[in-house]
Amino acid sequence: MIQDSEGNLWLPDPGGPLMILEPKAGILKKALPNTGVNGLQHLMYDDQQRVWATTQSDEVRIIDIKSQTVKILDNKHGLSTATRTAGIAKDRSGKIWISTGGGGIDIVDVTNKEIKYLDQAHGLQSNG
Repeated sequence: MIQDSEGNLWLPDPGGPLMILEPKAGILKKALPNTGVNGLQHLMYDDQQRVWATTQSDEVRIIDIKSQTVKILDNKHGLSTATRTAGIAKDRSGKIWISTGGGGIDIVDVTNKEIKYLDQAHGLQSNG
């Protein structure tokens, strides 16, 4: 669960749709009713008002709140070849860190549009 800049709570459901709770209005609704965004696990809110979500597979969904669009980030778009994404966090410089199940850590530099990869060869104790 995360909170956006408007105070809304975003609630992932691994077996269902992403939900938004608007406490001020007392409304619980699907985040993106017609996009098929289901099976999300861990959420992170970035500086550009986007929600990043790990899935039960090998991808990350980037949900643009303003435009109501979803982009997919996976191994075809620079992520490691892990079998699944796990946790996600943003550091102080705005980089997005994505842990994987068996594939190490992907670091997304949003500003420079680069993805770096860390694994045992880079000093991690294990790849996940």
